[in-house]
Amino acid sequence: MTRLIGIAAVALALALAGCATGPAPVEPPAPSAQTTSTAVLSLLDEAQRARGRGDLEAASAHIERALRIDRRSPALHVELALIRFAGGAFGQAEALALKAASLAPSDAALQSRAWSVVARAREATGDAAGAAEAREIARAGGPP
Repeated sequence: MTRLIGIAAVALALALAGCATGPAPVEPPAPSAQTTSTAVLSLLDEAQRARGRGDLEAASAHIERALRIDRRSPALHVELALIRFAGGAFGQAEALALKAASLAPSDAALQSRAWSVVARAREATGDAAGAAEAREIARAGGPP
């Protein structure tokens, strides 16, 4: 009889455990100017090598995979902007570079790199005034 009560108690505990809610959702990590994940750094390296040999499809795939891991990495957005620029998608390149700049407002080196891509994309679309403005921002390490 005691064994039957013990089994019933365990069954009740398991049934009630199924009604409990899971742990509270984890907040996404705060955005950072630096990419620190080993996996992300490895994917970024692979993408840069692929872009260097002209394999834009592979480069894009590596960066898009890295962005699924760290969607707020400005370095990844700049790299994807460079890939899009190399593929002739100048509007996308500009948008991605601006996104990168917005993700790292206090990182002068990244700001400079992102705004340089903006300048090149604007120049490629015939926007000489916009390109000149972007080059000035790049030289300053970001907008005032």
